[in-house]
Amino acid sequence: MAVLDKTLFSFEYPEVMTTTCVTGWTYRPCPTWNNPGRMCREDIVLPCVKTRRSRFRVYAYLRYPDTFEDVVRSEIERCHLIAAGVATNIVYTAATASSVVGPQATIAAAVGAIPPALEAYIQSFWNCLTSLNLSDVARRQFEADIKQETVRITDWG
Repeated sequence: MAVLDKTLFSFEYPEVMTTTCVTGWTYRPCPTWNNPGRMCREDIVLPCVKTRRSRFRVYAYLRYPDTFEDVVRSEIERCHLIAAGVATNIVYTAATASSVVGPQATIAAAVGAIPPALEAYIQSFWNCLTSLNLSDVARRQFEADIKQETVRITDWG
């Protein structure tokens, strides 16, 4: 399936977040009984502001088949299956309606039903094909929509 999209509206905007950050370190007293002048390293944590850039976009979206051969082929196959169902009914009814029991009688009845089954198959197949509106068939294969998305352009920094 092929996909097309066209941006209808788009803008970039900054996002702001406040958090705490380690901005450095310092020494602070941390005496013990054995070492009353001991100094320990401590991180300096302060509030800070982080930003990132994002893009909001509204776009038209269209998805359609790569080739319409497959679309037409699937409709022809559908018509074939409908017509085959009609012909199956005729042959099955003739083969099972025989009052004479036995495989030879069933085969003879089924063979005798071939001409009317063929006529019904062709009639049903052509009726199905001529009733097809290929523009409607093609139209059902299209998926169109208006969508929106938000994309992060940069990470928090």
